[in-house]
Amino acid sequence: MLFCPNCGGQVAPGSRFCAQCGVALSPTGSYPTVPSQPTRHGASPHKTPALLTGDWRGALAAAAAGVGTMAGLAVAGLVVLTSGSASYNTGSALLGDTLRLVAVAVGAELRTGAGFLGGPTASMAFRPLTITLVGYCVLAAVFLRRLRRSGPVTGPVLGLQAVRVAAVHAALLLAVALVSTVGSDDQPTVLGGEVDVASALFFGTVTLAIALGVAALIGLPGVIPGRVEHYRQLLAGPMRAVLFLVVVASAVTLAAVAWLLFADRGSSTTGDILKALAAMVLLSLPNAAGFALLFGMGVPLRAGVTLSVVPGDAGGTTTILDVTGQDYRYWLWPALAVALLLWTGVLSARWSPPAASGRPVGWWLAAVLPVALAVVSVSTTVSASLNGGVSGFGSFGFDANVGFDLLFVLLLGAGYGLVAGMLGAAMVRRRSEPLPTQTGRMARMPGA
Repeated sequence: MLFCPNCGGQVAPGSRFCAQCGVALSPTGSYPTVPSQPTRHGASPHKTPALLTGDWRGALAAAAAGVGTMAGLAVAGLVVLTSGSASYNTGSALLGDTLRLVAVAVGAELRTGAGFLGGPTASMAFRPLTITLVGYCVLAAVFLRRLRRSGPVTGPVLGLQAVRVAAVHAALLLAVALVSTVGSDDQPTVLGGEVDVASALFFGTVTLAIALGVAALIGLPGVIPGRVEHYRQLLAGPMRAVLFLVVVASAVTLAAVAWLLFADRGSSTTGDILKALAAMVLLSLPNAAGFALLFGMGVPLRAGVTLSVVPGDAGGTTTILDVTGQDYRYWLWPALAVALLLWTGVLSARWSPPAASGRPVGWWLAAVLPVALAVVSVSTTVSASLNGGVSGFGSFGFDANVGFDLLFVLLLGAGYGLVAGMLGAAMVRRRSEPLPTQTGRMARMPGA
């Protein structure tokens, strides 16, 4: 049986390229074979370890690194946010707020009130995306590092290790939610209420799945053979470009907010402004960047309020045209958003494999960008609800949310992605050789 000298995958006799990693093979077919003798333990050298006997230590390291990073950012953000006026007097109060902020960062709701006699209850959902993104990026980086060190990475090995990380991650989130009540009675806290365990586990697991999926698509070439590897190569370039878009949009947003604060500082001191900027960086800079990018693209921002005692839905919609109509200088906002998207298209083309014509495959950005923007839109939505009344005396309900129209996000994201991807492919020079990857040089691929 013949095997690829680069990734170890099986190769059909006479193949010119490996179907898994794309590396060029010897035309004489003299690439090495893998011995079929069993190991000293009597198992095949490529046997996938069982779920319960695999690398649980690596799974614990990855999950703990992610949750620990989120906790560290939460502590730093809360200390900066409360310094000078409402500093914490007890460590238990800071611990409780830290754990509640970590739970909120993974998608949990905060609920207050008691419904023993049908009394009022309230809930709120928002995400401090700095904590979310940095924490899960660290988790994914440790996950990939430990996975590569454990031996050859195959599809089953990747899947089983992801399940182990998910199990440990869920256990840590459960502990965070249960211990988050610490300090709630010691003094007034920034984040009151109790963590909804179900929402923490569900949205935390969904976020973990997204993080590990993106990490595997970008950082593990050649793991799954055949057409799956073909599409992985087509998606990896746009995904990397979108990640850089998030970083650059965050930096531009921070610079714009800093300029606005210093330009119209009023009675605020330089220390107050720097403290506000530091708190934003530690907690919610990607929220502000996502809002600025989506709003600059022309996506309508909708604020809705619903009252159970009043039929209908109150609220309104605002677009970038409402802002530019007040002052022509605000046209710089959409112009900058479009420039960032075009730059993303160029990066996507540079990191994408070439088609048969030699031009990079550009239109796949139209598939990646709307999905990424939809995730940003959902993550930046802020919602609150109040429901109550006393049994026998009627009830009332109040729901409010502020967020972007998801349909417009998908449509505009696909449109911008298609235009930016095709323009980026046209601007990047033709390549006469296949695109190099971490596993060697892949075969030139068709555009579809």
